[in-house]
Amino acid sequence: MPTIRCKEKIRNRLFMKKLWERGKREEIAKKNLRMQESEEKIEKKIEKLENKKMLSEEEKFRIQNKILDWFEKHGQM
Repeated sequence: MPTIRCKEKIRNRLFMKKLWERGKREEIAKKNLRMQESEEKIEKKIEKLENKKMLSEEEKFRIQNKILDWFEKHGQM
């Protein structure tokens, strides 16, 4: 039959193990959160770049239309 001191050691070890497991779970949760945040930042940057690209394509189209209109007005082409 284990002594009182032995029971305390076992209880302390189990308690420390639970604390360690909880800490590991918290670390993993924090790491997952950081990864999710960085993925969101990357997605936002991609969206911004796509918007800029779309805007630049729209601007090119507008410029081309202005050039065509100018040539139509002046009868040169």
